[in-house]
Amino acid sequence: MTPIVVLTCARDDEQPFAYLDATIAQIEHERAAGLGVAPVVVCDNTSSEARPELPAGWELKSFSRPPGTLHGNKWAYWEALRVAAEPGTDAAIVLEDDLDFAPNAARRMVALPVPADLGFIMFFAPAVFQAPRMFPGMYRTPAPVVCCQAIKFTRATLEKFLGWQCSVAFQAFVESDQSLEVARAQLGIKYGAHCPELVQHVGAQSVATPGEGLDWKFRHAQTFAKRLDAMTLFSRDELYR
Repeated sequence: MTPIVVLTCARDDEQPFAYLDATIAQIEHERAAGLGVAPVVVCDNTSSEARPELPAGWELKSFSRPPGTLHGNKWAYWEALRVAAEPGTDAAIVLEDDLDFAPNAARRMVALPVPADLGFIMFFAPAVFQAPRMFPGMYRTPAPVVCCQAIKFTRATLEKFLGWQCSVAFQAFVESDQSLEVARAQLGIKYGAHCPELVQHVGAQSVATPGEGLDWKFRHAQTFAKRLDAMTLFSRDELYR
């Protein structure tokens, strides 16, 4: 079974988990249709003790940033990687909580294997795809990792990233994506970007970088097609190997 791990935190007092609730509803819709996953939510409780209510079959894990460490979502994201790497899995999907899914996007992410020459697949990669009409397939790209909204990792890659957490370089950034890119480069890991992108980022403001909105070009998917059934892509799977 490929686990799905969703990283979240409380956003405000009135509806602290509005983004998460919408993401859960979309995953639950696919679970009701037969998606066999046991999702886990990692809640960053560093700044708030609020915790979400989850449907049956979901597991909640709380995390607080170690005292004396810098702000940002890097530590919480690495906790999500640790949860994703628990024994018994060959691969895992790590999501952030503010997503809009194409139909059957979760099913596609779970079923699509990570090619042998890659360490992970990004299903949201606006830094790679800067035009809305791109040929479908797996893009093996030299572009740096930007944003961590939806990524499928192999277990071997998760273990490498977790080991890298002990390095001095882990202290360099507070953002999860910048840290992931430095780790990827230092460890010599290649990644692929799935086209079309299967999720859209809907978060109004960045938690990792306060003040950044959706108008920043790397936070909005150009190739996302809301009405595209992701299951239809299996007819062209030779493009994704």
